[in-house]
Amino acid sequence: MDLIAEKNGERVLVQCKHWRTWTLQEKVVREMLGSMTHYGTTRGAIYTLKGWTAPAADFARQHAIQLVDGAELARRASSKLSEATL
Repeated sequence: MDLIAEKNGERVLVQCKHWRTWTLQEKVVREMLGSMTHYGTTRGAIYTLKGWTAPAADFARQHAIQLVDGAELARRASSKLSEATL
C-alpha cells in the first residue's frame, strides 16, 4: 500500500502504479482486495498511468475499488490548477 487515508472514521487504501507500458491486471486488483480485508477497509483506489484490463475493471467494480488512469489524473490536476488560479 502506498497510502492509507482516513476521514470521518472511514479508511481508504490507495496504491499507485507508475507503469507506462504495463496494463493493470486483475491480479493487482485482487491483491488490493486482500489488503482491504487485512486493514479492515471497505474502499480502495488504484492509480495507474497505462490503464487496465476488462477483467480488472469488472473485479474492481464488484468490490468498491476505484481505478484511475493517467488521463483522469491529468484532468483532475488541470481542474485543480485552474481553480487555484481563479
